[in-house]
Amino acid sequence: MEDVTVDCSPCYEFWIFGQRWMQSTMAASNTGKALYLYRHVQTRQVLVSLRQNMKYFDETARPLHLRKDHWAPLAVVTGFDTDATAQAAHDALLWRTKERQRTKMTSPKHINMKRRLRVPIEQNQLDESLISLREALEKVTSERAPQNLSVFWEKSSYIGKALKMETMDVMVAKYGKENAEKYSEETAQWPAGVYHHILELKRSRMIENPELRVRRGVEDRVYEEVEEGEENEEKKEERE
Repeated sequence: MEDVTVDCSPCYEFWIFGQRWMQSTMAASNTGKALYLYRHVQTRQVLVSLRQNMKYFDETARPLHLRKDHWAPLAVVTGFDTDATAQAAHDALLWRTKERQRTKMTSPKHINMKRRLRVPIEQNQLDESLISLREALEKVTSERAPQNLSVFWEKSSYIGKALKMETMDVMVAKYGKENAEKYSEETAQWPAGVYHHILELKRSRMIENPELRVRRGVEDRVYEEVEEGEENEEKKEERE
């Protein structure tokens, strides 16, 4: 496992996992003291989950196509002292990302764009999610018992990107293009007790880090079999 040292001197719809998370599911396999973020390799949408398997608990919010090869692990956060702390980080991350997306789309420049130009910008949640993740971890480490958290990243470059105070799109919406430039160089720091590592990925999407392996329950295996069947059907339709 490689440790990384960093110098710290949907369109409008959010395809979000666990948004309507029921407390009763916290005891299910693969849930609990970890937070998983996935990114879409084409649209840069971001999914947030309290379980390693990509499963929807709100089927009405499911995208038309959820192929596993379209999604890559972006980050995994472990070390939360309780399930409630993991849930608090999850909720804080979702709320902040959603607010940033809403602000970004209020920019007059954005509103006046043609729809075909707006949609890719609205789908892109990557930069907003990185900054929101840092802020969410700041919140739980300051308001709850001290945490020793490990963040496993798909790319080490994301560690530095998360240190920006705000994304350019959001700053333009808030302050205008000229004033946004004044704030673009402001940076933050990762909170104390947060350590960074690199994800070991097989085929760019399967997590191989020994410390992140989880015991899969029957429900997860059944879901994976169904998902694999759906994926094979989609590939068959594409060939036809």
